[in-house]
Amino acid sequence: MRDKKELRYDPLYRVIDDVDIFNSVEGRFRWAYERINNIDNLGVIPRIYEMARYPKYEHTIGTLHQINNLLEIASEEVIPDEYTDPLLTSAMFLHVGHLPFTLTTERAVLLASNMGEAGDSNPVRDYLSDTIYQVLNITSMDEERKEALAESVFSMRNTDLLYRFLSAGFILSNRREIKNIAGLSEGDFEIIIENLIDETTDGHGYLSKANKADYVQRDALYLGTAKIDVSPKHLYSGISKYQPSFGIDEETLIDINFKYIRERFYKSDEVVWFSRLLEKVIASLALSKNFEKEYLEEYNDREFERLITEGRDKSNSAANLPSNWCDRADDILSNNYRFEKVFQVGFGTSPIYCESDTNVISLEYDLVGKSASLRGLLKYPFEEGFLLSLGYPLDIPDHDEDAEGEMFSAKVFKDQNSERLSPLLRVAKNMIPRLGFSGVGKIRTGFAELLSSTGHARFDTKYGLSKEVTEAVSRAIKLSDSSLQSLLTDIKNLSSFSDLWRAFENRIWLLLDGALLQEPGSLLTGNLLQNGDATGLLSLPTRLLQCSDPEEFLDDLRVELKDIISRDDTDIQDGVAFESLCLLERMSNERDGFQLFMNGLYEVDPEAARKKRNVREHDIVEFVDSDEGSEIFIYACTISDNYQTKDRDSLRIFAEHIHDNVLSDTSINTRHMIPDDKENGNWEPKVINAGTNF
Repeated sequence: MRDKKELRYDPLYRVIDDVDIFNSVEGRFRWAYERINNIDNLGVIPRIYEMARYPKYEHTIGTLHQINNLLEIASEEVIPDEYTDPLLTSAMFLHVGHLPFTLTTERAVLLASNMGEAGDSNPVRDYLSDTIYQVLNITSMDEERKEALAESVFSMRNTDLLYRFLSAGFILSNRREIKNIAGLSEGDFEIIIENLIDETTDGHGYLSKANKADYVQRDALYLGTAKIDVSPKHLYSGISKYQPSFGIDEETLIDINFKYIRERFYKSDEVVWFSRLLEKVIASLALSKNFEKEYLEEYNDREFERLITEGRDKSNSAANLPSNWCDRADDILSNNYRFEKVFQVGFGTSPIYCESDTNVISLEYDLVGKSASLRGLLKYPFEEGFLLSLGYPLDIPDHDEDAEGEMFSAKVFKDQNSERLSPLLRVAKNMIPRLGFSGVGKIRTGFAELLSSTGHARFDTKYGLSKEVTEAVSRAIKLSDSSLQSLLTDIKNLSSFSDLWRAFENRIWLLLDGALLQEPGSLLTGNLLQNGDATGLLSLPTRLLQCSDPEEFLDDLRVELKDIISRDDTDIQDGVAFESLCLLERMSNERDGFQLFMNGLYEVDPEAARKKRNVREHDIVEFVDSDEGSEIFIYACTISDNYQTKDRDSLRIFAEHIHDNVLSDTSINTRHMIPDDKENGNWEPKVINAGTNF
């Protein structure tokens, strides 16, 4: 089967050996290979990075070349002869199942398959289920393993696996002809299918690594990064019967390049929002009554683009797809939408913690605040001007590996033409009870950069808080007669915030009541416990702090802070203690709706000299979201007598920028906070209108 007939030109390898049997296979299934020759291997990425354009067919030839080299190098002891033909066949058909726009459309149909209430009729799920279970039933896997694989696809945990199932389905649909052309036995087909979908088999490992070896080098070539050229003799020389791994150095080189390309291109913010937005449109079109499965199986990129933007099929006939969704597809692919990232969590640290039966679809419903429906989860970016991209974290800290439940990453984007804050605050409200301290800090930092006149902002700590204020509150906690342990016991009993204790950073609080006495010693090291009690307190959901017991605790802290201001034997500056007092007073001020606070925000100019980078500092920023709309309150806290001269211009410039350039439909309010009667020792904060309000 591996007789070489002639040489073939390839842009990456220049000249490669042709595989004789592939000419026969390609001749019989010419339409399938012509289709993937008109599908971009990088999907929608060439829409963002124009030079990243090469066809899926080219990658197919490259993968086959890698497998052919592997078989040339590996001995019969490593890969017995009876497995070589199935492995070559797996490589030849690996990519024929890809849909137009590749992974974007594959994610889209999985998204569509999850829409609606459980048990509702869903034609997309029925279509995928037929193929997936037809393929699984060919294998010798037990039922539990089959269900786990199917679940990993439908839950969107492993979306890359879908095209392999579709390729396997293509093989089974053309089983007789493939058998005759390739000289296969009936038993070979189980091996071929498992090579495609079962990661526990050696064949799957060989195929996946050969596939990766090709696309990483090919992507580097077309994306214009540093080109790598890995010799197959070095890459595959490490394979043995007892050690089925590739050359250590070469595989490491490929992995390092893959990680770079993934972060720089595949997962860039612009690619992510573009792809996720287009997924919503394709998913909705796939659910429409006139959408045919042939559009997925037989169309290439150009034909599919015309279908979803103009509503015309291959024959130029009207496909009768919903025109409003086709218009949206046309706007996306014409670059008429522009989204910007507001914040992200769960990348390396600070994942979203959820119950174990949560998946990306159910979580998105929860965060957006919608109940399960056929299209509600698809329409909100176009109607409300924001977009979520949810996934499973690639890098989870060691101390989270044994965490109960499920963990997710998220990027939150805003339509640049939208001037609404309320939808973003709704997401923050629903996300914060599932985050640790650092995750709340990422939300604060994201909102700070959204509001900043320079587009850049920073805090003294990663938690979106002032370091000095955190130290002052921590001092007040230590001086207070109230028990933080008692407070912890009280808030742990609030069932509506039970997810809080899934996060490692929040679990540090459990040390206070002895619940984590058996935790590893590393828990007590580093700077997490340094002012960790204050950081945790100030990062809790504000609504929780306004419950009776936590509120009483805040009242006691305010008393201690007033005492700190009045005393002379403390290293806490009076201005810092007063700012801390103001923050706790504002956090205790219950409003009708969701509240989020940040403290110690610096607008920064990263291009300026170090001493001039801090453009403006803002003591407290409060976000409020209620049924009446969203509001932002900007507070300047000072014990100086000339408070108006000191802070009025800074407040005005910041407020005007937010109103004029960022969020014109949001109510913006500026306030001074000063002592009620400093001369007589009354340090209770008094709020005074600063005069700039929209």
